[in-house]
Amino acid sequence: MDDEEVAALTKINGILKSLDEDARFRVMQWAYNRYQPSRNSAVDDVPSAPKLLQASDDPAHSASADRDYSTFAEMLDASGADSEPKRFLVAAYWLESVEEQGSFQSYDITKLLKATGNQPKAIGNSTKALINSTPKRIVQMSRNKAKAGKGRISFKLTSQGVKDVRGMLIESPE
Repeated sequence: MDDEEVAALTKINGILKSLDEDARFRVMQWAYNRYQPSRNSAVDDVPSAPKLLQASDDPAHSASADRDYSTFAEMLDASGADSEPKRFLVAAYWLESVEEQGSFQSYDITKLLKATGNQPKAIGNSTKALINSTPKRIVQMSRNKAKAGKGRISFKLTSQGVKDVRGMLIESPE
């Protein structure tokens, strides 16, 4: 998938997530009918992407136990995360589930972890490990090319990344 496609998906996601379920359905139905691929197109050959968590996938998303933690530090402690990649996942989960950010950047993760005394030593290695894991725990959404050749990359948790964190929170001793 090229940068243009990722940018389009990010814009579409931003628009659709602000709509209620019925409106989202109507917009998606219209877009599908308007741009419906022909039966013999290459669409059938495109591998499916990892499933991303959407609020509609989890009815308890906004009213779940995530709200029981008043601070990120409490959630991180409760998770028992004992490695940098696991702490990364918990921070990403906090940003997406509690702060309701649509995506996150490594900078956001570093800021959260640093505030709890868990300064990441190699955030890039954690990012790569989570992207390259099978199944994927995070996916790259877009790159902001604000500076020449450099930019911040936005990521999103996959459903497996969410399951991993929820598992840590459920299995952790109270």
